[in-house]
Amino acid sequence: LDCAVRLGDAVLNGPVDATILQGDSPDAFNDVKNPDRVVPTETKLTLDGGALRLPPHSLVIVRVTDC
Repeated sequence: LDCAVRLGDAVLNGPVDATILQGDSPDAFNDVKNPDRVVPTETKLTLDGGALRLPPHSLVIVRVTDC
């Protein structure tokens, strides 16, 4: 999914630090038998013309430091 990211009138471009919490389905969760099925990962994503591509079944937190 492409997601538009806006900060006022600034068009954001370039790499951003991100934390992604992602599972293999929308119903994924951790339990005793699968304690690491859904875990946060640190990565870099790229904003292109103010848009960010998000992975399926995820919660994404991006940290924008310059705009």
